[in-house]
Amino acid sequence: MKLETIEDSLPEMEPPEAGAAGSRYVAVSRWDGVRWFLATLLVIAVTGLVVAVGLTRPAAVQKPRYGEPVPVPPGQITLACPQVPPTINPAAVDGAGNPLAPPKIAGSMTSTVLARTDRVPEKAVYQPLGSLGPAPQPAAATPEEATSSKTHRAGGTHLAADDTEEVAPPPENPRNDLDLTPKSAMLYGSFSTPVSGFLTAQPWDGKVALAGADIEQSVSSGDYRGLASASCQPAQLESWLVGGSTEVGESSVLQLMNPSANTVDAKVEVWGDTGKLDFPRGDKISVPAHQLQAIPLESQVGGTQRLVVRVTANGAGLASSLMTHSLLGLTAGGVSLVHASTLPHTTQVIPGVAMDGSLGAVRLLNPGADSARATIEVVNENGRFPLPGGKDLDLDPGAVLDFTLGGLQPGNYAVIVNATQPVAAGAVVYRQGSVSATDPDKFVRDLAWLPALSTGGGVVMGPAATQRQLLVTNLNAENMEYRVAGATHVVNAMTTVVVPLQEELPQLVEAPDLYVTQLVTTNLGDGDGIDALEPIPDLSVSSQIYVHLTS
Repeated sequence: MKLETIEDSLPEMEPPEAGAAGSRYVAVSRWDGVRWFLATLLVIAVTGLVVAVGLTRPAAVQKPRYGEPVPVPPGQITLACPQVPPTINPAAVDGAGNPLAPPKIAGSMTSTVLARTDRVPEKAVYQPLGSLGPAPQPAAATPEEATSSKTHRAGGTHLAADDTEEVAPPPENPRNDLDLTPKSAMLYGSFSTPVSGFLTAQPWDGKVALAGADIEQSVSSGDYRGLASASCQPAQLESWLVGGSTEVGESSVLQLMNPSANTVDAKVEVWGDTGKLDFPRGDKISVPAHQLQAIPLESQVGGTQRLVVRVTANGAGLASSLMTHSLLGLTAGGVSLVHASTLPHTTQVIPGVAMDGSLGAVRLLNPGADSARATIEVVNENGRFPLPGGKDLDLDPGAVLDFTLGGLQPGNYAVIVNATQPVAAGAVVYRQGSVSATDPDKFVRDLAWLPALSTGGGVVMGPAATQRQLLVTNLNAENMEYRVAGATHVVNAMTTVVVPLQEELPQLVEAPDLYVTQLVTTNLGDGDGIDALEPIPDLSVSSQIYVHLTS
């Protein structure tokens, strides 16, 4: 009802007489107040109705709205090449106490940037570790400080089994930076000896450089007999290193390399046979810019047969590896560099497990708080089948388990682990040589630690004086194609194929849905040395990340 209608319904009033004019104005003011009162009630009622409806109906769900992807300008890539084990033991003797002849030593550092188009890239340099600035100067080992079956050496510094101090590596002989130069549609450079350091390559053709580097060394005799190699890797915020031991006669040196321009802090956690171990120095380890920090684990967690190491870093991250060395009494037991495995997951795949009748093992860690069960399968050229005895293995929380591969026939395999909880995984294979010159009851041997990997190829390197085999595993239900240096190949469903690589030059392997690694071997005169080189990934292949901002 309109207010005007209310006013019209009022009774007509007689005009006031003189002296009574104030009474009329009092009556009019009284009806004005009534009108305002009724209007206020109406506003309150409408407002209450709106509030009631809002409270009884759910708020509309706001769907995220994504903008167009914004390209991030490509930056430079830096790969870190770790140190290889030391080469000689000056005091090495045979079983009769006679000095042994010096070993034959070969090694190299090779770096490359492959062309993505018909134009050769530019601006790539390899910087040896010792040329990047001042480094700690530990005392050089003397012949009297040579290793025995109960002492260890790391990067040329003598480390007794009870050493407790963190040991920095010795500086390399100072060299000028190695500028990579054009060679066969790539930039290429190498040192004839293994020189640890950093490969830095600038972006090219609007993408991150397709770069790769490796470091390798073979020693024919003595305590450090064997082949040790590593694909140089970019820094990571989290790394899991599955391998190594700190029992008597065993050495595992953690190498943390910082390729960035700022100090990076890291936390180190270690698991062993009985669970997670107390690591006194692990809470905060600072690695200066462009430096390597080496920590002998036997000085921190000695007497541990099976190791798994987790490194978490801040800032730009670290490139992490384990330098391992084994002695069987006075007999060389092998050298290897443990590379980072994929992060813990319920499924892990370890390619490149090449068996020749010697022993091997799969190493598993359940880092969770609950027990887990795991089943191990293998894939070779004939298909996929269970590993004998590898069904429903009990994995206690925090404990490291080694499961033997000794029951496998000679051949090339990938190992598949399926678990009820996320696990970390790796494997080790051995190559047995001739009778030991220091102990007629033993045989010399070498070993290779193999990491669990994700699918995808990358740059595979070609160390000199080694035999190279590319192992490719297809876990898909259909045949898959892959490319090596532009040539197309096919691998059947659920099989592993071996591709010999003849050329020493680096090559690009394109295999986005396949598991790929490279096995390298060399003749040491009394048997083979063995190690593995996983491909260096193409860092321009990445997924888009959306950031949803709300107020």
